[in-house]
Amino acid sequence: LEFRVVRPSGEIRYIKANALVIRDEAGTALRMIGTNYDITEQKLAEMHMIEINEQLEIATAHANKMLVEAEMANIAKSEYIDLLVDMV
Repeated sequence: LEFRVVRPSGEIRYIKANALVIRDEAGTALRMIGTNYDITEQKLAEMHMIEINEQLEIATAHANKMLVEAEMANIAKSEYIDLLVDMV
């Protein structure tokens, strides 16, 4: 289980909890043994990677659009040159 904790200072920390519940024969919980890990740095790195990935997708889409425009300009230039050659 992962959860977010807001400290009294307003600082946000991310915690990962692992636990084992000890039960009796009827399934009633008797006790729980577990650990909490602060995974804030990992979560911040993950969020940063997601942001970078989104920026990369935008840049890739822009580059693809520019490629199409360059190809169209190249075709237009070739057609113009062909037209000039035909006129000569």
